[in-house]
Amino acid sequence: TAPKVVILPGPHKTGTTGIQTCLVDWTLQNNLMGPWLWALPNNRAMKAANLRPLMLQKQFAPLLAVLRHEDAFILQHRNKRPDKEEVLDLYRKRFQVAWNNKRKIIYGAEAMDFIVSPNHNGTEIMDGVLAILPEPLDKSDVEVSVTYRSPRWKHLVSVWHEHGAIDTPLSKFLLGPQSRFTFQSNSLALALRFQERGYPTTIIDMSGVGAMGISMCHVIACDVLQVRCNKDYQPLSLLDHDTPSRSNQQDGKAEMDLSQEQLDNIDKIMTAYDCGIRKSVLQYEPRILFQKDLFSSCTEDAPEKSFSWMVQAIQTVVKNESLQPHD
Repeated sequence: TAPKVVILPGPHKTGTTGIQTCLVDWTLQNNLMGPWLWALPNNRAMKAANLRPLMLQKQFAPLLAVLRHEDAFILQHRNKRPDKEEVLDLYRKRFQVAWNNKRKIIYGAEAMDFIVSPNHNGTEIMDGVLAILPEPLDKSDVEVSVTYRSPRWKHLVSVWHEHGAIDTPLSKFLLGPQSRFTFQSNSLALALRFQERGYPTTIIDMSGVGAMGISMCHVIACDVLQVRCNKDYQPLSLLDHDTPSRSNQQDGKAEMDLSQEQLDNIDKIMTAYDCGIRKSVLQYEPRILFQKDLFSSCTEDAPEKSFSWMVQAIQTVVKNESLQPHD
């Protein structure tokens, strides 16, 4: 059964900006996805709540900043911080209007991955993400679509590009305070948090999508929104439409100062963590699309690993200390 609401929580560096750009073009700027809508408060309402409007594909980022109590995206000339309940109500009302008009809703922000940040209140962030859902709505009518990226070390390097690659070598990034951002590579824990709340969850393996030469935007349209598509994963409504492309690729200028051997060892550590969380994720029977690298090297008896173990093990590799990744 096709969902009525879709949540796209990222995480960071998994093609989120490109997907968001497609959805804005297809549902807001053109009516090409039937009832689906990237539903947003208007700029006047955003400013009234002391939030700075962003480009349409990033308009959920201010909500996530409020949920994690950060002063990003606020109108600096005002003296008050945005009120959390007022901001939640702003997005909730927009969703409810769309819902009452028989629209299906899709929303997301890569900053939803702060749900699994060890340094934030993930429960509060999750509560806020779900508090704006329209009513009445059964959990079975919602689909959460999380993207998994491999090789695992490349996802981590992209997180470095996002946060520190302008002036911080990779080793310093992984050993210093910015290592706190490594959670943004933790797709499976992110999926698990939504599963634990009872929401149907799909995991898209980017390696399989890439091997097939398919656009991630078209995977979302055809397999998640379930619009009509041809055998080549082309939505029929887009055959005569030129979709704009946009990515948030940041290569940075800082030094990639780890050897390929170190990167390969980091990949083994991250894969060991993924294999350890595998049973917890699979017990909820997620839908897995284009499975290729995801769980491909896992054994049934793979031991569970904590995320802090993963970070510490990576730091051991960076410092060139001896490590057995599966110990």
